[in-house]
Amino acid sequence: MTFHERYPQEVFSRFESILSQAPSQAAQLIVQSVAQGGILHTFGSGHSSLVAAEIVGRSGALVPVNQIIDRSEDLAERLEGYGLQLMEFYHQQYQLKAGEVVIIISNSGINPLPIEVALSAKSRELKVISISNVSQSRQSLSRHSSQKKLFELADISLDSYSPIGEAAFSHPEGYKLGTIASLTSLFIINLLMVESVEGLLERSSPPIFISENAPFRHSHYSSADDYNKALRLRYQGRLRRAGV
Repeated sequence: MTFHERYPQEVFSRFESILSQAPSQAAQLIVQSVAQGGILHTFGSGHSSLVAAEIVGRSGALVPVNQIIDRSEDLAERLEGYGLQLMEFYHQQYQLKAGEVVIIISNSGINPLPIEVALSAKSRELKVISISNVSQSRQSLSRHSSQKKLFELADISLDSYSPIGEAAFSHPEGYKLGTIASLTSLFIINLLMVESVEGLLERSSPPIFISENAPFRHSHYSSADDYNKALRLRYQGRLRRAGV
């Protein structure tokens, strides 16, 4: 069987492993915070920033989600002190409030930037959910002076179950191919979003984005644009992509 024929099997088997964790506990943290008017913050640098952006301003996802942007574009991931400054800058702009939740994505979980984002969040009494390759992280040394790793700092740590070094297959000539880490992390964060929305639906009408590119019918709003704008206004000043 070729690598590309084996690749879907590798991905789907890891999805099954992810479901054996406790994502519902993580979703419950999000439900509790959002039900009280809180914002869900997400962070990742490098390719992990794609996962952090996945649920921001997304149809079918929650409105109160804000991404913490790595302004160094991955250049300062190993620079100690940058993460603390980044979080202070973000806090001054959008506020980090006690009891809110931040999801931090880092495949290795050993670099100073995601570790300091977690440390800063914890110091402000936010709940931290981490998405990382826990098995790889356990075998690696932290690059932060605290010697902590991301999964050790999280209130709830979710394992991406990606292969060591992200790629699934080894070629006889020494190459590795078949990156999986982003797919499994995307699966986790979307699973969290679905469970969180479901949990909020049991309480009241949750702030969920509606697609502005699909047919729309509502008794109080003439368009999906107006509906989404009204939802964004509830969180004015706290969302980077406010659209108002």
